[in-house]
Amino acid sequence: MPLPLIKLGSLFIKTLSKPLANAIKRNVKEHPSLSSTIAIPAQGYHQLEQTVRMKLMGWNKKIDVKPLSQDAAINLGAELLGELVIFSIALGSLFFEYKRGHKKDKAKEAIQNQRLFNLQEQIDILGLQVKTQASKQIMLQNEIDTLRGTLDQKQHG
Repeated sequence: MPLPLIKLGSLFIKTLSKPLANAIKRNVKEHPSLSSTIAIPAQGYHQLEQTVRMKLMGWNKKIDVKPLSQDAAINLGAELLGELVIFSIALGSLFFEYKRGHKKDKAKEAIQNQRLFNLQEQIDILGLQVKTQASKQIMLQNEIDTLRGTLDQKQHG
């Protein structure tokens, strides 16, 4: 598939999945039980992100990361969940496209195999015809030789 179609397809998927992700973000922020549940992994993500960032910048000392406020953790968690939804939808569509392409390739391969089988069958039939013609030619040559022999006997005899 050409690259522009891939870009267009991914943009289309992102455009379609964005409203769903936004709805999930709103629901997370509005429901206290979801908010507190999503804030815990968001704090862990924040800790990991800050630690990795400092290590990449060359900071080798112990890193003490301050936890996010509850609102910031909820916002980060909702954002991560929304991005996860978009990523999942994109991944699902890529998987679907792969399966569709694979199925299409299998169908092409089956048609090609059938063509090859038919050609092989025709080659086998032609081979038999050649053998039959060769044996008929030998029989005719034997008859000609026999007739020549008979003719020669009549002319000399």
